[in-house]
Amino acid sequence: MIASLYKKHVTRVVLLGLLLAMAGIIWYGILPLKQVVYEKMRGIQEVYARRENREKQVARLPELKAQYDAILQNDKLLDILITEDTVVDFVKMLEGLASGSHIEISITAKENGEIIEREKAAVKPDQSESGDPDELSENSGSKEKVADILNDMPFNRYLYLSIKARGQYGDIIGFLRKMETLPVGLDVIRIEMKQGEAQKEAPIDAGYGVNPFFLSGGNTQARGAELLAVQKDVFEAVFDVVAYVDKQN
Repeated sequence: MIASLYKKHVTRVVLLGLLLAMAGIIWYGILPLKQVVYEKMRGIQEVYARRENREKQVARLPELKAQYDAILQNDKLLDILITEDTVVDFVKMLEGLASGSHIEISITAKENGEIIEREKAAVKPDQSESGDPDELSENSGSKEKVADILNDMPFNRYLYLSIKARGQYGDIIGFLRKMETLPVGLDVIRIEMKQGEAQKEAPIDAGYGVNPFFLSGGNTQARGAELLAVQKDVFEAVFDVVAYVDKQN
């Protein structure tokens, strides 16, 4: 009877055993293996993500270096900027340079002596087609050059000065060189120079012949010629200077 029952239900028993075996294989074999594969894939993705992030950071190195250089440059710029409290000292420094260079100067502050804060000007349309070209070039040539220089300045807060100098040509050039090499942030944006006019006072009295005050040194006419020659070597110059001013907090 048992043998007959076994023969009758052997197929079902075998199928049930196969199902249990398959379930065991899936539960104890495939699922853990799937988890291991998933963790491996996740690790590989993390490696690729870190590599991609590292490549992006390496690609940004030139940009970061440029930012660092800009910061260092700004630090150097801030070290040479004058402040509103040291403007008078700066003017005295220029007067000392002029005295040491044996020239006479007069300093005038433009814009009523106010500190100018300038924004970058927008590009204006070309107006050369309207009006007389010769008149435009004569009236606005130098002004446009100065305006272009002001638009391209490295710092937009400055004091605009006009320095008039009078003296020998070499002394004026020496003063200009000393001024440009000062440890102060400044730019000379315009230079004009011309030969100075001769002094009206001459050692020769045109109406009465010889001036008695110049008789004690030899030939009066020779001395007058020498003084006139020296006066011809006198030059007059105008320098437009912008001194960069730090913004105080």
